[in-house]
Amino acid sequence: MEGIGSGLGDDVDDVAGTPSVLSGEGVVLNLEILDRVGGGDSFASGLIYGFLAGKDPQWAVECGAAHGALAMTTPGDTTMATLKEVLQVMKGSGARIAR
Repeated sequence: MEGIGSGLGDDVDDVAGTPSVLSGEGVVLNLEILDRVGGGDSFASGLIYGFLAGKDPQWAVECGAAHGALAMTTPGDTTMATLKEVLQVMKGSGARIAR
């Protein structure tokens, strides 16, 4: 798929090691992956949150993808991302969050 990196830094659009990730509404974000551990669990928690919050399936998937992406920009298998930060990534604001 064009514009979506594998997370291994081999994206043809970005050979510097920063993979591109598709975000909500077709927005492509360049994320600096620090640690891939926990990304899947964070995706699942964002997806589940979306369904429990009564959102539609597309929103839930985008929430999961945004939360998973944020998790991979921090070390370890957990993320301290807030809902506000996840929503920012879903809108295409990027993963550089001022804390």
